[in-house]
Amino acid sequence: MLRLLKLGVLTVSALAVFVAGAGAETVINKIVAVVNGEIITQYDLQARAASKLHRAGLSALDPADAAAIKKIESETLEDMIVDRLMVQEAERYNLGADDAAVDNELRSLLARMQITEDQLVAQLKSEGQDLDFYRGLIRNNIMRQKLLSFMVSRKVVVTRQDIEAYYEEHKNEYMQDKSISLSLLVFAPTADPEPVLRDIREGNISFADAVKKYSVGPAASSGGAIGKLDWSSLVSQWKQALEGVAAGGLSRPIEYDGRAAYLHVDEVIEGTVRPVDEVADEIEAKLREPMLKERFEEYTRKLRERAVVDIRL
Repeated sequence: MLRLLKLGVLTVSALAVFVAGAGAETVINKIVAVVNGEIITQYDLQARAASKLHRAGLSALDPADAAAIKKIESETLEDMIVDRLMVQEAERYNLGADDAAVDNELRSLLARMQITEDQLVAQLKSEGQDLDFYRGLIRNNIMRQKLLSFMVSRKVVVTRQDIEAYYEEHKNEYMQDKSISLSLLVFAPTADPEPVLRDIREGNISFADAVKKYSVGPAASSGGAIGKLDWSSLVSQWKQALEGVAAGGLSRPIEYDGRAAYLHVDEVIEGTVRPVDEVADEIEAKLREPMLKERFEEYTRKLRERAVVDIRL
């Protein structure tokens, strides 16, 4: 789903403007836009723009930042106008958000951000806002998402034919990596590996028993089993030592913690292409995204054209 507002720990403080000679900070408030009769104030705009200005390192107290601040505020105001139009449309279609829905979304957000509600309240308080303000943002966001689902998403259709065509053209994107199960035999610095390797190759001793008897490496007591690894995750030294080695074979020598070592290939699982049914949802989401974006832009453009908007910034 195309997201309009990514909620997180928002910087929502209004920008302070110093009054010359007063020695105190005053927030200048005025109407900056009227959207179908609903006002947006300078305070509203400053609150929404504050986090962007902070990230950009801009200050209202620095005259050199004035042009950049005006640009960010103009862009933010345009976003706010679209947001207001969408909330108004959601209300027109009775697509509201009750307190229970807001509570559930707030809990989900806190879990994703890994903070408590008390920590969020403290953060908001330090930035001049409160939980009611934040819950209002959540409520409006839920309403916008409902409107998008009602007016945009349901009108974007990706057919099975579209999915299969994309799959055929991009099969390499859905190749499962080759994997390999390995065991490791690490020789002591003074040991001679050749007699042991010869016994393994001739079948006089199994690799697992040789590990238990001679290895000074990890998991020696259990036969040196490393487990299954993706081929792409192996370091280049191991890949070179294992290239062309079939299941049951021994690698070329490698170095492990400065000691001679050998890998045993317990199993090879060749890479395969994931079936189309397994990746159909993933492909559908990928195809829907640009279609949603286009449909959303068309929808908001028509909303804007029908609206009575008076910008006074």
